[in-house]
Amino acid sequence: DETEGDTEFKTSVSIVLVPGDFSGITDPSNIEESNENENETETNTNTESNSKGSNNSAEMVIPEGKEIPDSYPEGVLPFEKGEETELAVIMTQNGQEMLGYMSTSEIEDVFEYYKNLLIKGEYFTVTNNTENDKGIMSKLDGIQFQIILHRNDENTGEDLKYKTLIQVMY
Repeated sequence: DETEGDTEFKTSVSIVLVPGDFSGITDPSNIEESNENENETETNTNTESNSKGSNNSAEMVIPEGKEIPDSYPEGVLPFEKGEETELAVIMTQNGQEMLGYMSTSEIEDVFEYYKNLLIKGEYFTVTNNTENDKGIMSKLDGIQFQIILHRNDENTGEDLKYKTLIQVMY
């Protein structure tokens, strides 16, 4: 028998309310995964110039079979590039694209980087600001962005050399 206080929660849920029509967004059949083989070990390293990034000479590791979509507006919202970043996932759902990547930067530094870029946009909102999870929304150059950050830990299954997991939806 479990008594009150004995329950251990292992899942955190964040709910963000956004005005607009997002019908069908929770339907998993609408998700397209750009690379179904997550176990590939070869990597192709691309260098992206980033004059606004935290480290101008940093390279983003892009695993074999993945690439940053041409539709990503890097001129509007450059990637945060810590000492090392790695592209992890690319998805499209109901016309909204999501890039997931990992950074060796601390979550607080990544949050400040994106906050400083997005604060000048329309409808700037901090949607979450806890020790392990942070979120920001804003509209820049007519593009609605949502950034979700999660502190990497042993529960994510990701390489622990990366301190922050980053999702950029646009």
